[in-house]
Amino acid sequence: MLRELPDRWIFGVRDSRVLRAEMHADVHRIELANEFLISTDAEVELADASMTDLAHAQATVVGDLAMLVGKEVASLVAFKSGVVRIVLRPGYHVVISPKGSEQTSIRQSGIFEWIGFRGNSEMAVVRDQE
Repeated sequence: MLRELPDRWIFGVRDSRVLRAEMHADVHRIELANEFLISTDAEVELADASMTDLAHAQATVVGDLAMLVGKEVASLVAFKSGVVRIVLRPGYHVVISPKGSEQTSIRQSGIFEWIGFRGNSEMAVVRDQE
């Protein structure tokens, strides 16, 4: 399920798991259940989401995405500014903020594709989910 708000898209992937997370040819790929694929050439940052004030949480760039495999998704949000936030259980926030010519895409095969880049994004819905 997709839900559009004025400043973001919310993807209905709550309780799904990260099936695969890897990097190939400078592209990070995170595969979720239900054929959701997130890919980016931007840096992937990880923060401890157990902090009550995320604005002050220390984010670190993730080099090895394998640590995300098996984690449960609490939420996946793509902001119209091009930023992606994934909240994982237990206790992680993954943030992808494209800079320069970097791009991030979120797609579900045959359903939609969202592309985010610095300051903007585009959504193409192929068919509505029932």
